Amino acid sequence: MNQLRNLFAHRRLRIGIDGVAICGVVVFAAYTLINAHYETDIGDAESAVNASIPAQKRNYITKELVRTLNRDGVVVIKDVLLESELASARTAALDVFSQGRLNFAGGNSISVRQDKVCFVRGNDGTEGGADEEARAHTPIGVGLQHCISLLRGTTQRLQELGYNRSTNHKVPMQCQLAHYAGNGNSSYTAHRDAASDTNFYEIGLLAWLRAKDYRRRSITAILYLNEPDWDASPDVDGGSLKCYIQADSDDVTGSTATRVDKVCPTGGTLVIFDSRYLLHEVEPSHRDRLALTLWVVGDRTEAVGI
Repeated sequence: MNQLRNLFAHRRLRIGIDGVAICGVVVFAAYTLINAHYETDIGDAESAVNASIPAQKRNYITKELVRTLNRDGVVVIKDVLLESELASARTAALDVFSQGRLNFAGGNSISVRQDKVCFVRGNDGTEGGADEEARAHTPIGVGLQHCISLLRGTTQRLQELGYNRSTNHKVPMQCQLAHYAGNGNSSYTAHRDAASDTNFYEIGLLAWLRAKDYRRRSITAILYLNEPDWDASPDVDGGSLKCYIQADSDDVTGSTATRVDKVCPTGGTLVIFDSRYLLHEVEPSHRDRLALTLWVVGDRTEAVGI
């Protein structure tokens, strides 16, 4: 009889322990999913009307350029920086690199992309920094601050002039600063900057939740901070941005593109494109290549190309 009682007691204890363990797993899983849902790197994004382009740069974006952007999904604007502005921005960018802030981009295999990146905000190194780590950084130079303001202000100017590929834009405070080593190997294979059609059946619920910032990207704005004498010939500096115009949405190689444009990453060149639409790649670079990128989030519209 005592043995039977001990057996029942042991089983109750085991069931109790198992129940606690199961509850713990459920609670942890729920916490992980909830945290992934609310976790974001762009929580400080603001309405485009609050991020105006510097007054002296407004005329670089014209109604004709916006019409081209609506039609083709990409537009290139050269010489948006004065020589002195470019030199100041390059100095500030190289100073950020010297602080050891660059890392290989997360979420991608090194076979896909070989650049190193970090994220910068205009208020890094100040009391207004995004978090303790950001406040501990050395303040970024005024040249780079100017470029961040320029990129952040492009969306408001696009809206003024009738941009129609997306709406309800929010402009993040942060930009990505990328460095491609000039070793002839640093590149980025063909890709799109957003994947609005990705669902959790394909990548799993947790990954889907964590990728919400990526899914909502609508406008990409890239400002090149390279030397002004850049030669994009493959046997010289290389590093062109290769754009596959009007490639089908399921095309990942560019085989359906109506044309292929190559953008020379000369310092001071601004490229704006539809994050969800434009298939593009970075060709191998034989010279250190610097790019400052902003991704604006927003809602897709149906009135594309009008």
